[in-house]
Amino acid sequence: MKTKKRNGFWTLCFSFVPGCAEMYWGYMQMGMSLLLPFMLMIMMAALLHMEEIIFLDVIIYVYAFFHARNMAHMSEEEVSQTADAPIHILEGIVRPMDIIQGKKASLAAGILLIVFGAYSLLKDLYIMIPMSAQLNSIFRNILDFIPQVAAGIAVILLGVWLIKGKKKELDMELLEDKQGA
Repeated sequence: MKTKKRNGFWTLCFSFVPGCAEMYWGYMQMGMSLLLPFMLMIMMAALLHMEEIIFLDVIIYVYAFFHARNMAHMSEEEVSQTADAPIHILEGIVRPMDIIQGKKASLAAGILLIVFGAYSLLKDLYIMIPMSAQLNSIFRNILDFIPQVAAGIAVILLGVWLIKGKKKELDMELLEDKQGA
């Protein structure tokens, strides 16, 4: 694919919308593979009234912005060698999750779906059921507190998992050093 150098100002402007800079450069598949999940995540959050999942869009947004900026700084030769193929953002995120396979993955996915569904149901019931001001305040505080606690627990568990993985890696290196000596 032969491309010509694009205007830096417009590339910068388009890079603020995921996928648009790539489409401006003529890489339609690449651009749509960034724009579509970004927009679908916003639509899903709006339709399900779960604004909390918008944080996932930040991953797509940041990736797309820096991808566009990196492409803008490529030489013409590098740009001409770049194929217009969809970008799979989740590949880098899902690879560490390959450790969880089979039944464990199904169990983890099932638990997450149940938790998100229960939370969504609680939010909807809270809106529908008439209550006193004091009870309303209690339920609102609980519903606001649940995502914060879940995020905190997730961060702690991720930290423990990363530390355990690093400890195993260090133990393996130590064992290899002892065997090699």
